[in-house]
Amino acid sequence: MMAAAQPFISGAISKTINMPNNATVKDCADAYMLSWKLGIKANALYRDGSKLSQPLASSLVDEEDLEEFMEAPVAAKAPQLPRILLKGSWRK
Repeated sequence: MMAAAQPFISGAISKTINMPNNATVKDCADAYMLSWKLGIKANALYRDGSKLSQPLASSLVDEEDLEEFMEAPVAAKAPQLPRILLKGSWRK
């Protein structure tokens, strides 16, 4: 889809390619080569586990831990504000 739109855009459009942790150097090179052949100007490649922290990770959760996540969240209450305006300014 990006390759179809790229010729009509003066700037670059970019999409991150997410690769599994077991991706080889050849897999990464093939992804970059395919992007180049399709005429995509900007390409980002992320290999799972290549950073110390990542925005999203999936993992298996124990049944006991799952119960904690399934509990209904408690709604936060806004603080009560005074009903009397002590100071104010008005402009005409």
